[in-house]
Amino acid sequence: MALWGLNKGAQDTLLKPAIAPLVASGRRSTASGIFDTGFGTAWLAGSIALGLLYDASLVTLVTISVATQLLALPLFVVAGRAGRASRAV
Repeated sequence: MALWGLNKGAQDTLLKPAIAPLVASGRRSTASGIFDTGFGTAWLAGSIALGLLYDASLVTLVTISVATQLLALPLFVVAGRAGRASRAV
């Protein structure tokens, strides 16, 4: 539960402010709502999929969970490089 709380705190602290410079000031509330809607929809879909996998095979659930986490790592590397490049300009 503590890790979930850290995750939500980090999301609210880092991701939402990252949206602000990308959107006109009058549209920031809408952009934040769209982001939260997409996040919640993806969270629901992932939870349903993992719940179905839990019923089918615990080994498959763990394998897919670990594989998707590892597949996300390159996205973090690319995003980090893009962020450093945009700050250098």
